[in-house]
Amino acid sequence: MRFKPPPSKDSSIGWRVEFRTMDIQLTDFENSALIVLLGLIVNLINNFDVDFAMPISMIDENMDRSHKIDGLLKQKFWFKTNIVPANGSYNTNDLQKSSFLRSSKLPAQAYGSSTEKQDEFHQLYVHEILAGKDDIGFKGIYPLIEELMAVKRYNKEDVEQVRMNLTFLMERAVGKVQTDARFIRDFVLNHPEYKHDSIVNDKINYDLMSSIVNMSRDAEERAKLLGKKWQTQ
Repeated sequence: MRFKPPPSKDSSIGWRVEFRTMDIQLTDFENSALIVLLGLIVNLINNFDVDFAMPISMIDENMDRSHKIDGLLKQKFWFKTNIVPANGSYNTNDLQKSSFLRSSKLPAQAYGSSTEKQDEFHQLYVHEILAGKDDIGFKGIYPLIEELMAVKRYNKEDVEQVRMNLTFLMERAVGKVQTDARFIRDFVLNHPEYKHDSIVNDKINYDLMSSIVNMSRDAEERAKLLGKKWQTQ
């Protein structure tokens, strides 16, 4: 993500956030699944009264945790859990009416405070951020996406395509499908020429790159990364 400042101090345009290109994955299917999820999150922001804003300090801490080995599975990440108003409808917003300056159609009291919205943050696993966590009253990204598709009347084929991509990402988030980082790490560690000395020689590099290139045209090669269930995607 990237902050976009107002064009000038006299402009009515406020601070904006721009979604940036994500790290490229090893297969087209993985890239498309992440783009589908990102596009749906943008649709949530544009159509629902949701608030994902978090302090930069928490984002920095999340980034540090995400760099750890198997961070997707083993690390918890800060996330805002009162992303929708506590009392009131959230399946519409006033973005278009306000020329995309203000998303909430409700006063601050709707979020549970007599004076201002009290942000709530919890440390959650990625699969909890996606699916929600009932014991803390957190709805989750996926349930909101399901509501969005219902409100906007997505056709059956689009809903099935979305759910297929979301299911894949959830299986990765719970460890049923390995990450690209885990695949690369295991490939090197199990290569016959690797001496466990942190030296990745030309032969190891060549074999790894060959495997990755072959994933684009060989389902069996993709299965080494994605598993049999997703090898044909």
